[in-house]
Amino acid sequence: MVDAAVQSSPHTVPEAMVLVDRSEQVIAIDPAFCRAMEMDAAQLLGASPAAIVGAGAYADVVQPALHRCLGGESVTHQILLLHPALGTRQFSVTYHPCAGADGTAFLCAMVLRDVTSEKLAHDSFVLYSQWREALNAIDRASLSDQSLPAIAVIALERLRYLTPYRQAWVAVIEEMARAAGLDLPAVARTAGGLPVMAYMAPGTAQPQSAPVEDLPEEGMVPVTLRLQVQDDYIGDLVVQPAAGQAFSPGQIEMMRELSNRLERALHKTLLREKLNHYTVDLETAIAERTEEIKRRRQAAEGLREILGFLNANRPLGEILNHIFKQAELLLGADAIAVFRPLDAAHPTLLPEHCIFAHSPAGTAAGIAAGDLLAAQGAVTLALEEAKAVPHFEDPVTGTGASAHYHAHLVVPMVTDHSVVGVIIFFFADETDLAPESQELAVALGEQVVLAIESAMLQQRAQDASTLEERERLARELHDAVTQSIYSLTLFAEAGRRLASAGQLERVQEYLTLLGDTAQQAMKQMRLMLYELRPAVLEQVGLVQALTQRLDAVERRAGINARLEVAEPLRLSPFIEESLYRICQEALNNALKHSLAHNVVVRLQRDGNSVTLEVSDDGIGFVLGQPGEAKLDAAGVGLSHIRERATRLNAALVIETAPDQGTKIRVSLQEPEAGAATPWPAIDSVIHYDWTSSHREPAGGDH
Repeated sequence: MVDAAVQSSPHTVPEAMVLVDRSEQVIAIDPAFCRAMEMDAAQLLGASPAAIVGAGAYADVVQPALHRCLGGESVTHQILLLHPALGTRQFSVTYHPCAGADGTAFLCAMVLRDVTSEKLAHDSFVLYSQWREALNAIDRASLSDQSLPAIAVIALERLRYLTPYRQAWVAVIEEMARAAGLDLPAVARTAGGLPVMAYMAPGTAQPQSAPVEDLPEEGMVPVTLRLQVQDDYIGDLVVQPAAGQAFSPGQIEMMRELSNRLERALHKTLLREKLNHYTVDLETAIAERTEEIKRRRQAAEGLREILGFLNANRPLGEILNHIFKQAELLLGADAIAVFRPLDAAHPTLLPEHCIFAHSPAGTAAGIAAGDLLAAQGAVTLALEEAKAVPHFEDPVTGTGASAHYHAHLVVPMVTDHSVVGVIIFFFADETDLAPESQELAVALGEQVVLAIESAMLQQRAQDASTLEERERLARELHDAVTQSIYSLTLFAEAGRRLASAGQLERVQEYLTLLGDTAQQAMKQMRLMLYELRPAVLEQVGLVQALTQRLDAVERRAGINARLEVAEPLRLSPFIEESLYRICQEALNNALKHSLAHNVVVRLQRDGNSVTLEVSDDGIGFVLGQPGEAKLDAAGVGLSHIRERATRLNAALVIETAPDQGTKIRVSLQEPEAGAATPWPAIDSVIHYDWTSSHREPAGGDH
């Protein structure tokens, strides 16, 4: 481009010298310069330099420089002169002062040198540099992960320095516009309908988005350069010249090369954007899948924890509280309620039908009548179809306008293919109740049914155990205490008859038998009384109850009894009563059968681990296998101990041998303290006949 510009320039005008005196008149001029410039040397002599450069240039440029030269200063500047044949030429003018002996300049030697070719070469080099920099700028933008609009803007900005234009824009196909993130409904479009990705007009420091106006005025027809990579058309680069300034072939060639570079950069960036989108989509899919796996793992772990609670024979309230806590965690439910058995004939929910609730208020009080009204349709459908039913309620226009919750998931509780009640999960806001969430809710509902049925079985087992205990006590009362009392009456009658007969020595024998038998009866009665739950167990706990038992029974029976407790402790009522009963059976066996002189009861807790140990130095016995039938009293007592240990989910170890004493150890894990959420009475649930065809509570409404 530089060589072409130099070669196209005309012959250089020769260098010339002009002498000007202090009166600013030409006193000498180079004849060769006059001939080259087609000037009359005779006419120039004695005239002002304005005859050479023109009046305007003389006044603005030459005269000030001349004054400085005559003042003793050398001056250089450039000026444009019109050549009759060659047109406008660029000259470099240097002013040299000629001074006399006194140092005063009396002449100014003006040296004119034609620098047109040099100027053209310089300008061509600058233009070439700007052109190369424009191409490099587009490449750099593409390599630096610039966006599609940013690359187009850079191209338009660089083009302004190469070719003056009225306005220019880059319009692209719909696919690229979407990849560029353009607001397609609002973006400006060309006459052909292409979205304008970048627009620029003179006088704007920043790119702007504006409607494109086609101005087919003379000399202003826009140049449209097709942006296409191989066979893929991606858009147009449109450049409109300024009024009356048509683009030269060289300028069009530069624009074409720039458009080629632009189209490659845009195409490359489009491919990168597609890859980025694919990558983001893949990462999103992976994240969603990972989150789904995490949710499923959490659900599985939550269900396993619930099964652990069920297998640990925890109280019903504690189990349901844990289930509902898991529902909050896994489903995001804000409240949960269990409603007593309903059927399709009587499906209407009332607040009094709620038997368990988990809400900010703790009970059914946190669930308004409006909540039940809003969920009624879903409840009816769940009962009819025996499946989970989601429901969303408009908080303003819906039937439950007074409700606290506006999304529900109704899960029927099914046992033996019959619906025995419903669970309603309440959500404060509309939420995503996806199929997997519904499946999880159904699984939680099944756990609730299992918990209630398990509580019923435990209640029945407890009732049966209580009845069995009463029968056992009645037998012991009859077999032991009653016989002792009957013996007392016989001994007393015999003593009376002997006294009447005057046989006083034999009376003394019967009195001794009478006293011994009375003592034995008192011992038996005291033992039976302490087999009942002492009031102190509820009042001050297990440790004090065991202390009183040892004082009242073992120590009065002459046994050296000792209780070892590392620190004061209180356990749940269920655990304390169970451990007391186990210790009671072990002490009874030691008292009745072991002939022990010493008994030690140890109770300790390490974290959540609790251990009870009862040991004696009695005669011991041969230990049978668990479940082996035994007719002796000791075997019956061990059977009771095993049953209670099983209910506690505790480990039981019995160590004994003839003449080796006996040691009984029970170890269990105390459950962590549950939330302090109040619950309705458990009896209100376990007294319901869940298998009844009428689905009515056995004991009336609760």
